[in-house]
Amino acid sequence: MAMALFKPSVKKLEEEGDIAGLIKALTEDAHSARHDDALHALGRIGEPAAAPLIQALSVLPGRKYAIAGALGEIGKSAVEALIRVLPSQNPAVRYGAAMALGRLKDATAMHALIHALRLEHNHEAGYQEAYAILSLGPVAVKPFVNELTQMMKRFRSQARHWWEN
Repeated sequence: MAMALFKPSVKKLEEEGDIAGLIKALTEDAHSARHDDALHALGRIGEPAAAPLIQALSVLPGRKYAIAGALGEIGKSAVEALIRVLPSQNPAVRYGAAMALGRLKDATAMHALIHALRLEHNHEAGYQEAYAILSLGPVAVKPFVNELTQMMKRFRSQARHWWEN
C-alpha cells in the first residue's frame, strides 16, 4: 500500500471543490498556515461549506474564532444554518454561530439570538450572543432592552424565592 508523502495543496483542493479534503486539512493541521488557508478556501467556496464548517466548531472548539470568520465569509446564505445550531449543547458551537451571525449583521437572526441569550448558561457564549444582537444596529435595541428587562424580573423573582425559603 502506497502512502502519500505530501498533502494536497489547499489551492488544488479549493479548485476541485473538495470540501471534505479542506475539512481534513482543518483537523490535521490546526494552528498552521495550511489550516488558515483551508478556512479561507471554505469561506470562498460558499454555502456548500457552511454545514461542514459548523460541524468543525464542535471538533475544533479552540479555533472557533477562525471558523466563525470563515462562516462570515460565506455570507447571508449561511444565516439559516447558523440559526439552526444556536441551540447546540456545545458552547463553542453556540459561540461560533453567534460570532458569525454578528459579523453577517442579518436582522433575520435577531429573535433566534435573543432566544439563545435567554437560555444561555455559558458566559462566553452569552456575551457573544449579546454582542451579535447589538451588532444588528438600531433595529435590535428595543427587543434587546425588553429581553434584558424580562431577564432581570426573572432574576429578582428567583432571588426573592431563594431568600424566602
